[in-house]
Amino acid sequence: MCCFGYPRFALHAIVLPSTIVLAVAADAADFAPMESYYTECNVISAQAVDLNNNGSLDLVGSYKGCVSVMLNNGSGTFAEEQISFMDADMIAAADLNNNGIVDLAIKSGPYSSIGTISIALGNGDGSFQSPQVIYSHPEGTYIVSLATGDMNSDGLMDIVAVLSVEGEGAQFIVLAADGRGGFLPAQSFPAGPSAGIVKLGDLSGNGFLDVVVANRLDLGSNTISVMLANIDGTYQQPQVYTVGQTPSDMVIADLNLNGMNDLVVANFCCHENETLSILWNTGGGALNLVFEIPTGWGPSSIAVGDLNGNGWPDIAVGYWFESVAAVHFATGTGSFGPPQYIGPDMVSQKESAIIADFDNNGKLDLAVSGFGELAVFLNDPDPTPIPGDLNGDGVVDVSDLLILLSAWGACENPANCPADLNGDGTVDTSDLLLLLANWG
Repeated sequence: MCCFGYPRFALHAIVLPSTIVLAVAADAADFAPMESYYTECNVISAQAVDLNNNGSLDLVGSYKGCVSVMLNNGSGTFAEEQISFMDADMIAAADLNNNGIVDLAIKSGPYSSIGTISIALGNGDGSFQSPQVIYSHPEGTYIVSLATGDMNSDGLMDIVAVLSVEGEGAQFIVLAADGRGGFLPAQSFPAGPSAGIVKLGDLSGNGFLDVVVANRLDLGSNTISVMLANIDGTYQQPQVYTVGQTPSDMVIADLNLNGMNDLVVANFCCHENETLSILWNTGGGALNLVFEIPTGWGPSSIAVGDLNGNGWPDIAVGYWFESVAAVHFATGTGSFGPPQYIGPDMVSQKESAIIADFDNNGKLDLAVSGFGELAVFLNDPDPTPIPGDLNGDGVVDVSDLLILLSAWGACENPANCPADLNGDGTVDTSDLLLLLANWG
């Protein structure tokens, strides 16, 4: 069954301003009732990470100094927003001191100021310690973006940042973890003609993360730069590839299932000409532009994952100028179909797209965030248990009654006594009445 005429995903109601919105989807976009959460942060970029180590993915994002945390209750619903005020222009969440707790790498300061990179260590409950500065950019440069990854394959998370260099294009730095909770002095490498968003992934297949930068600061630019990693910790000279106009986001993933990572690029400009560029890996990290796929107005963020369970990765898109998000479903050939829009319209534009399994049912869900709101679509969630359905067949009948009667009396193990429907440690008449109330 499809809801509101929108394939795959659809909202059941218009989103309220400054809310987080959850809708639950079945295989054919059959949604459970929507839940809404108010939020104070205008989070336009969020990440899915397990902040409190409970086995469920939480959401953390930032915008203009406001860091927002939404802890997952374990079922894809979220607790009340926790807010921290830091000088956070951009964050990347990862375990940066190797203690099993997610921390934040923070790019602070607007472009025109003396920007820094700081670390806010996680406390393991969704909160963070005060940021500590680990890097200040040199005069004549400013920090544009950052990411985290194990750049030297030593099992520790490092930090990569892209800097715009006045009159010289772009460079990227690597802050390698020192194994003692700190970072070694920055190593600098050329990053092409212009700075922009940075993504990390192994394109060459040598086991080391390569660096890809969207040459975005020059409005109207239509290139990206790829810096392939050598096994000695250095990087090859930038390889520049032509894509669509004004590349705004990228994802490194195996799009055609040939065992090599490819690249998809969202191109922000211009109205009615926005596209997704699909670049296939031809081997050794060399890329070939094979498709330009039309998409919605102002694509600013993309995420990749198999949303419909056919084994092929799909592409979700968040837009700067649209109040809806979209999914381009894989065609099974390495290409993608037209955008399938999520609707009806939300209140604000959806700049950030996230694909993750929020309800731990083994199926990828979709989240899109924007100014003051975030919508989460749970993909084919497990059905809500029916009280009294003790054998899990979806019907309360004689089989369940016999199970309850066989457990009559005090529970041997109250923590594992399914027939104790009211949780008082004893299977008795009260439990029988609950079962009969749900008969059928």
